[in-house]
Amino acid sequence: MPNSFITRAKLAARVLLGKNPPQPRRGEIPSISPEEVAEAKTFFPLDKFFIFGHARSGTTLLTRLIRLHPEVHCNYQAHFFTRAPLLQSLVSDEEVGAWLARRSNRWNRGGDLSPIVLRAAADYILEREARREGARIVGDKSPNSLLDGEAVRLMHQVYPDARLIYIVRDGRDAAISHRFQAFIDKTEHLSIPVGVL
Repeated sequence: MPNSFITRAKLAARVLLGKNPPQPRRGEIPSISPEEVAEAKTFFPLDKFFIFGHARSGTTLLTRLIRLHPEVHCNYQAHFFTRAPLLQSLVSDEEVGAWLARRSNRWNRGGDLSPIVLRAAADYILEREARREGARIVGDKSPNSLLDGEAVRLMHQVYPDARLIYIVRDGRDAAISHRFQAFIDKTEHLSIPVGVL
């Protein structure tokens, strides 16, 4: 009890001094269940896929080729699972997590609505454009290597039914491609002034 009183007194002092209390972070967000996946697909039925890979590994070329198919729509770099802020940040706050898993909430059927909220948000973003295009399969291309294998795990938590295309390119080729991209993006790196040729 004394420890609780001290904690509350510190929080009250911070509020009185105009400092916002630190926002607590919630624990691990549960994975979506097979039953929840089936239910989500009744609202958002399009098949999903994600293209991962290191930048300059060929993800853009593959996306352009995929987009040629009339029934497949793929767009660029939502970074749901590959770059911060991640999709899970929508429910990562402790208060939001508590609200989604509150026992008195009859809508959540005694569980945590977090994985359903994440799935619904991503599904809506993916399908709203794909439906306008008349596609029946939709995907997102988000190259990044900052999270290592964590991106694959995060994707599988929300989309265990989705396909993952992971491109691996020889690191030497990717490094050379990065170097050429630097020249293309910043022409001042070239020794011959642009327009001379």
